[in-house]
Amino acid sequence: MATIYGTASGYWTFKVEVDELNPSIENNNSQVRLRGYIGREAGHGGYGYDGRYNYKVKIDNNALYTREEYNKYQSQSAIGSGQWASQPIFDVIFTIPHNSDGTKTINVVAEMNSSYISPSNANASGNVILTPLHKPPVISISSITERNSALTEINVPNNTIVQYLSTKRFVMATPTLYDNATIVSYTVYHNGIELGTSGTGTIDANFSLANELTTIIINNIEYVPIDIVAVDSLNGITTLTVNYQVIKYTRPTIQKSLTNIKRDMPLTASEALLNFIGTIYKGNDVVGNANTQQVQYKIWNTTEPSYSNVNSSQSEGNVTVSNYEISNISYLNSWNYKIKIRDTFINSDTNVYVKEDRIPTGKAVWTEYPDRVDFINITIDDEEIASHETISDWEVIKYYNGTAICCLNYNYTIPNSWTSWGSMYTSAGIQIPDYPITFIEIPTTVYSWQRITGSYNGWLIAQEGANSSITNCGNLQFVRPTNPNASFQIGIRIIAIGKWK
Repeated sequence: MATIYGTASGYWTFKVEVDELNPSIENNNSQVRLRGYIGREAGHGGYGYDGRYNYKVKIDNNALYTREEYNKYQSQSAIGSGQWASQPIFDVIFTIPHNSDGTKTINVVAEMNSSYISPSNANASGNVILTPLHKPPVISISSITERNSALTEINVPNNTIVQYLSTKRFVMATPTLYDNATIVSYTVYHNGIELGTSGTGTIDANFSLANELTTIIINNIEYVPIDIVAVDSLNGITTLTVNYQVIKYTRPTIQKSLTNIKRDMPLTASEALLNFIGTIYKGNDVVGNANTQQVQYKIWNTTEPSYSNVNSSQSEGNVTVSNYEISNISYLNSWNYKIKIRDTFINSDTNVYVKEDRIPTGKAVWTEYPDRVDFINITIDDEEIASHETISDWEVIKYYNGTAICCLNYNYTIPNSWTSWGSMYTSAGIQIPDYPITFIEIPTTVYSWQRITGSYNGWLIAQEGANSSITNCGNLQFVRPTNPNASFQIGIRIIAIGKWK
């Protein structure tokens, strides 16, 4: 803090206190607070201070840093006669820019006048040296090069950014540093997203991290703004903004649900058919040629081969292949395949543009019945994926994914032994045979019945207190609204669906 004392008549003293607030190295400025006081020297108090006054305060005689107010009103008790005593006149804050080297000396002038207060005039002036701010580094780019080989092969200029694909290497020139500072880091940003950082003057910026690029138009040309931020060891920060031309590229896509390789029919033919639907970038490359595309595939059961090209059609960026025939694909073997789309800007494999899957074998074992075709088992690569068998009168179907279906049809004679249950009558418990397999969790079980003898109607329900398990669905009961006083026979159908592995 600095204090500037001014002049005033009699024992009155006028002073201005100068404080520095919030120095900003990044903005190379600081706030300056000026507070003015009128007061009496020690031992000369006892004067009242009450009335209107005007004041003016300015820095460097600059209208931007000037405050002038009239008819301010001060209403205070008398100034005491002890030590220095004063009353505040003004309190203002200005934001002052420093010189390019971070130094700054300001000239402060303050005035006060009043027809109500003695003294009627007072003024103070003086120079104040502000605390120097560290000047941030001065940086520039020495060179920029494209690191994506696919783009250099088609002569993408170093100062042109291809959306999603470019990786640019920035080499910085030797910076100008101050106060013996050193560079801590360089970081490349686009739209606030960090693309690359380095502790040296060589930074690789991956523009795929920015995803969709934000552009600006300058003289009808589209540019991408890039920020390079340098930080030095004294926390000096410099941001260099540069604009580069851009190709708003769109990455190839595959409609994977509609893209496949499937076996030709009949299965005895050693052929497969390729169908493909995708899209590519509809614009031009950097030398004005229309972007070209290529659909490629590979299919194998032992050794993975190189890609083969496929003739495809293109319309407004849409790419299609319909029933492209591939020979020597035996249905007795399982085959792997990959389908890729590439264009002028792409020359290497990447999962973004590839679909891969398998074609299983078509081998199956069938048993023919006079009125239907039913399966015994089905295998892929000699591995059973479904089986059908009969176990203890249960029909059992197992699937490779762990699902099992167990079905049972059997006849049961309900004895003439009925118990009153409210307004209804229930039979004795009907014991259901155990499941033919042990499920790994309690299955979902449904049951139904049909009348075989007698003319009685009712409902088949779970017996009270009979719990289902992984081996049995629990006892059932037959329920009727009246006591039949007779035994009769019903057919029961049980279906249990659950997991066998």
